[in-house]
Amino acid sequence: MIALLVIHYINPSSLSCLLAYMVLGFMVLNFPLGKIFLGDGGAYFLGLVCGISLLHLSLEQKISVFFGLNLMLYPVIEVLFSILRRKIKRQKATMPDNLHLHTLLFKFLQQRSFNYPNPLCAFILILCNLPFILMSVLFRLNSYALIVISLVFIACYLIGYAYLSRQVFALGKRAFQ
Repeated sequence: MIALLVIHYINPSSLSCLLAYMVLGFMVLNFPLGKIFLGDGGAYFLGLVCGISLLHLSLEQKISVFFGLNLMLYPVIEVLFSILRRKIKRQKATMPDNLHLHTLLFKFLQQRSFNYPNPLCAFILILCNLPFILMSVLFRLNSYALIVISLVFIACYLIGYAYLSRQVFALGKRAFQ
């Protein structure tokens, strides 16, 4: 009840700033050793708040509808590609597997004996997504530019996925022979 009163009387942009600082603090304290666990509930809550915020901005026509999609393009493409990959292999779309891009990157780094492959994997994925996010922020009102950015991202994702899957499975086969 108190939370509802606070939300009612505090400016929503202040809440967004507060949440952003909380996430930044979590990341600073947590990276690279992962001492604190956000958990599924925390991740889902952050996704929900981001989605609601982007919908709100889009409905007020302060950003293009595609801007929100571009900010969350990596997880969206990852889920859609995983469903498609499983359907092609005639597997249930809801079944887990170890063929996600981040898992392949982790295995790739692990096979090459990098120290701390998990934080390095996260750092590489952030660096790969950052140019697309920055371009999306730059063109946040231009729907056509945002569509082109998303198509280029999808092409880069597919190329990266194909490369990593070939590398991981080639090294894996040599290791078992």
